[in-house]
Amino acid sequence: MIRYDSSHDKHDCCGCRACEQACPKQAIVMETDSEGFLYPRIDAGKCVNCGLCNRVCPIETGSGSTAHPLGVFAAQCHDDNILRNSSSGGMFSLIAAYVLERGGTVYGAAFDGEMYLRHVRITDKEMLCNLRGSKYVQSDIGNSYTQAREDLKNGLPVYFTGTPCQIQGLKLFLRKDYDKLLTTDLVCHGTPSYKIFANTIHNIEKKRQGKIFRYLFRDKKVGGWSCSSSSAFRRFKDNKEVFLPRSNDMSAYYNAFISGSMMRYACYCCPFANVHRPGDITLADCWGVEKIVPDFPNMKKGVSTVLVNNSKGMDVWNAVSAKTVNRQIAEADAVANNANLHHASPLPEGRSTCYGLAFNDYGKFLDKYRPSAKENIKFYLKYHIKRLPVVGSALKRVKDMLK
Repeated sequence: MIRYDSSHDKHDCCGCRACEQACPKQAIVMETDSEGFLYPRIDAGKCVNCGLCNRVCPIETGSGSTAHPLGVFAAQCHDDNILRNSSSGGMFSLIAAYVLERGGTVYGAAFDGEMYLRHVRITDKEMLCNLRGSKYVQSDIGNSYTQAREDLKNGLPVYFTGTPCQIQGLKLFLRKDYDKLLTTDLVCHGTPSYKIFANTIHNIEKKRQGKIFRYLFRDKKVGGWSCSSSSAFRRFKDNKEVFLPRSNDMSAYYNAFISGSMMRYACYCCPFANVHRPGDITLADCWGVEKIVPDFPNMKKGVSTVLVNNSKGMDVWNAVSAKTVNRQIAEADAVANNANLHHASPLPEGRSTCYGLAFNDYGKFLDKYRPSAKENIKFYLKYHIKRLPVVGSALKRVKDMLK
């Protein structure tokens, strides 16, 4: 039976809320620990020891699959607007639009007005913009598993996206297959807590004397297909909106994330960090595309790796692939260029101190993880020079000549 207290091994929980939503006696509540991660607590007075919480736990059960993908592709959406506003190749938007056009619902992670990341349900393509893009923080599933089940019982097509543990949690929660359910899992590096993300946002707002109301971890307008953040900021003194291309604070957050120093403990022994995926389709950045497919057109705009894991996924891929530039690639090439397709992120020494520094000595957190002065100078020179009218038009002419 899953029970958590301060001494419990937290490698055993991914915080997906499947146990909470599945419990027939409402005996489980999710509580936040000191780092900001959700863990279940069981009310012994309500618990009848049915064991359902264990049976729906994705960490306890793993994927249970030994199947390899039916096909692996490097792909990029034809639609420049979707591509420009997506982190990589825009595949999520194409699949989501396909489901919505058939009267379905889409579930994915979106920030609310307080910059809290939660899974939400949408039925309108105009809302897809909120679900696009990489978000390097754990989303709160809320009651979205229960909502998705109600949609499926009502005969609606459902497209559910999330980390692999969230997708496996959904499937175990449902306890049966649904023909109209389509799932996509994301190749995941690991998930920091909302609390450490909110702490970083708070420190930026305190320094800048204003309010961040939109944040992008991967803004192509800032750094192209790379990990350059940006935020929309409203100053308190004049209510003026300001665009921040990136900040030392968020660069430090991102560097700590990449180093693996602020992941949930379960992430370091993730049972889904391999090619045996729980989703019908798996999406990731196609890092190394310049070596895998050297002639891929416009690769600097972003390319996705698409793992089509079963026949349901293949049916959808066949339906949307005409709207993409795509090349079939070898599974081995996809794995070789994405570490989390063959092992979980390793536990670094910095994990033991990262949260303490972030919450109790923020200056030292910045000193440890922020980029060097040389890196900042290089970024801002590149960012501002590209935006000079003469330079920008000259670069465009050169690109046109090379086409």
